[in-house]
Amino acid sequence: MSSPTRNWSDRRILAVAGAAVLAIPAPVPLPVAGVFVSGSATTLVIDLGAGSPEDVTVTRDGTPLAARIEPVVSPEVAVTLVVDASSSGAAALPGWLSADARFVLGLPSGARSAVVADQAPASVVAPAQRGPSGIVRALGEIRAGRDRDTGRALSLALAQFPEVADGRRVVLLCTGAMDAGGPSAASLAERFRNEGVILVVVGRGDFWSAAAGGTGGFLAPAGAPGVVPALDQVEGVLAGRHLVRFPTPARTGSVVVTVDDAQVVFRGEAVVSPERDDRIWWLMAPGAAVALWLLVRGVSRPDRSGSSRPPIPPTGTGPASMRPAPRGRAAVVRKFDDGDIPVTD
Repeated sequence: MSSPTRNWSDRRILAVAGAAVLAIPAPVPLPVAGVFVSGSATTLVIDLGAGSPEDVTVTRDGTPLAARIEPVVSPEVAVTLVVDASSSGAAALPGWLSADARFVLGLPSGARSAVVADQAPASVVAPAQRGPSGIVRALGEIRAGRDRDTGRALSLALAQFPEVADGRRVVLLCTGAMDAGGPSAASLAERFRNEGVILVVVGRGDFWSAAAGGTGGFLAPAGAPGVVPALDQVEGVLAGRHLVRFPTPARTGSVVVTVDDAQVVFRGEAVVSPERDDRIWWLMAPGAAVALWLLVRGVSRPDRSGSSRPPIPPTGTGPASMRPAPRGRAAVVRKFDDGDIPVTD
């Protein structure tokens, strides 16, 4: 029989263990803003806010995947500024230009940038380059006029920095337009995802919120009295965006992402669909095998009709088949003493 002292000691141990379990903070939900799949590599765009990641873990069905994490805003980032320079946006243009210049000046050393003017016909007014000086000078030379050409302007923006890795390209669009002038928000987002580009919009409207949100980006609402609050939001939110890179799983499914910043543990999930799902090939394999077996069986099947007729020779095609077959000379029967022997003259 156990003593009262021992029972009390066991209870204290259980109480301390229970308190320790309760003291472990539950993981904080981790927003996954975007998913880029490019062949064997997958990149997630996550939002850590003010968190400073120290470690990242990605698992699939409980199996860890090799993963690394990096900030979006880094010396490797490549930003294309798209400015609404149309006559309709003339009143807002000075604010756009000032905000873009301030944004470029705040990028890390080594970052690259370019400028596209949304003004029919849309054009690249500052090609890809390092450093802010040439970009700021090009922004100062833009003048408002003509109609918008937003769709082409975004296409030109996507064509910049084609060699940069997924998630490191950012398109910052400042516009007074309510849409892209043609494509739907979903198709525009899909196009940016396929290119591995994050879209950030300073403007207004549900269209831009849906289009940017589908790329790992966001809409920073802009309105009176100016664009400064929107620019502050762009800088703050982008600073909290990080990229998590890991090998693309062979099959479509969920991955669990855990980020530890020494004070808080963040955890989220995302569905990753490889460009070619191996599971589809396994599902198709039995049907392909049956079709091949039927084809081989049909070619090699013997004639079961019981007929002893020789096979019919194939009929030729084309002009040659229209010529009559050559005719031999008829056999002539001559009479000899030892019998009738057919000979040919």
